[in-house]
Amino acid sequence: MTHDSQVTVGQYLFSRLKDIGVRHVFGVPGDFQLQLLDFIYTVPEMVWVGCCNELNAAYAADGYARVRRIPGAVVTTYGVGESSALNGVSGAYAENVPLIHIVGMPIRPVQEKRLMVHHALPSPGRNAPDYKSYVPLSQNVSCCQEVLWEESEAAQQIDNAILQAYKQNLPTYIYVPLDLAMQPISSAPLSSPLDFEFRNDTAQEDAALKEILDLIYKAKTPAILADIITDRAHSRVLANELVDITQFPAYNSALGHGILDESGPNFVGVYQGYNASIDGVHQSLESSDLVLELGPLRSDTNLGGFSRGLDDSKVISFRPEFIDVCGKKFDGLHMLPLLKKLVKSLDKTKLSATRKASDIKVGTFLPSTKADSSKLNHQTLVQSFIDAKFFQPNDIVVAEVGTIQFSILDAPFAKDTSFISQIFYSSIGMALPAALGALIAAREVSELGLPMAEGAVTPGRVVLLEGDGSAQMTIQEFGTMARFGLKPVVMLLNNDGYSIERAIHGPEQGYNDICPSWKWRNLFSVFGCKDSDIETILVDDPTDLQKYLSRDSLKVPQKVEFSEVILPMLDYPWRLNKIVTRMRGYNMNLIKEYLASRQAKA
Repeated sequence: MTHDSQVTVGQYLFSRLKDIGVRHVFGVPGDFQLQLLDFIYTVPEMVWVGCCNELNAAYAADGYARVRRIPGAVVTTYGVGESSALNGVSGAYAENVPLIHIVGMPIRPVQEKRLMVHHALPSPGRNAPDYKSYVPLSQNVSCCQEVLWEESEAAQQIDNAILQAYKQNLPTYIYVPLDLAMQPISSAPLSSPLDFEFRNDTAQEDAALKEILDLIYKAKTPAILADIITDRAHSRVLANELVDITQFPAYNSALGHGILDESGPNFVGVYQGYNASIDGVHQSLESSDLVLELGPLRSDTNLGGFSRGLDDSKVISFRPEFIDVCGKKFDGLHMLPLLKKLVKSLDKTKLSATRKASDIKVGTFLPSTKADSSKLNHQTLVQSFIDAKFFQPNDIVVAEVGTIQFSILDAPFAKDTSFISQIFYSSIGMALPAALGALIAAREVSELGLPMAEGAVTPGRVVLLEGDGSAQMTIQEFGTMARFGLKPVVMLLNNDGYSIERAIHGPEQGYNDICPSWKWRNLFSVFGCKDSDIETILVDDPTDLQKYLSRDSLKVPQKVEFSEVILPMLDYPWRLNKIVTRMRGYNMNLIKEYLASRQAKA
């Protein structure tokens, strides 16, 4: 492509996405972006993935982004499409996942004349619509909103939205009037790659590094705790290098499950606050004289019901926005370049640490509500994962928002496992379409040989741990998996309803029931999967589960491997029980304080 050649705005947009490594674009067609979608097919190697609804498309783009560590792209039509996707984009925003939401808008003359065209929202009094009325909806769930209008500014706006999504690890929006998508602009900017490098002020970075090194060298019982933002900030590989160099005891958060190598000699356990951690895990971490806290996301569930027990005067917190050295804040420093310098600068001969992970005594995970070693329940499920050595290096484990996302924390992951689960935002139904995006991302790497982004790990097989209630919300994307010939390992956990909600309130109430008696093992056939391309099994016994998990066919799936696993309705993982109990009391105290405060003001 020469410097003086021209492309349409639509071609420029999808060419730029290809430049950053994107090869698949998710979405649903709609009449205000149909011609825009045509331009996907003019960019070699770009592929359209039509999903069953816009919410699922946003979830799929989220899963794709979490695996590739580059922005996922979703395209919807104006109004009805973009608002349908909003919940999926919100989850990405809450959990720092880079998405680019491209919205096809009515042509510019329709917008200027404020014609009453379908999908528009009338102004008060049923008057002429303001076609930018949906834009404010996106402002709270994205870091950048680019409303394209002038041809002369379109390339710069597109580049900025892509750049901000990558560098801030958050969703951005690009609004494209349909007529503008077809207008020619210069292709010259495409000759210059976007600059994704993270840079810090050198003097400030060096000052922070000196203080950090001094503290590390003096510490006797230090530890390293990795949380999910470590992964989002492209720092996962560096975090593991830091553990290897220092040999400090290592811990992952719930959201960060699998970031630090859980099969290595330095790993202690998953820290979910002092309320929901295995005995020995929280005591050893919280008694450390220095904690290197990497990429924290301090939410209620991630911390076992707001039970973080770390003394911030002994914590060095690394974040993309700032570095906090035991209470001294270095604003504007990004953790990635600082960690690079730290790993390079560390002198092992100056370390004073005397405690090793092998010195720390850790208990075993607690039983679930209906624990019985002779029957299937969350406790025997997790133990079977462990006994069968089911998880493999480079697995992508997608756990649905539900009981499984708590019990799976007790199963140590193999090296370089990617864990996808919305433990913070917790939108039930997210995991199934996210697995679709993860499968496509993994295929891009394995079959197309696309390079991984900085700090990312090579993806392997995709294991989807899905609940029956959650599956009924987004089940259609099994059809998309079948259409694209994808081969996940799916474990459908059938506990007859919304057990995660039953644990919180109303275990016997009808609102926690779901449509009964679905024929789960027939679903892939219903959605177009050939019988020769799927293997199904019903598992309702621990012995059968152990045999199933040990199958060679699961190690490198050649077809869809689908199991329906029967669990008791009222069986709750111990971590979930701990969090629910704590938050119930916590919330009641907040209510009492609130009412007392109101009464005092009355």
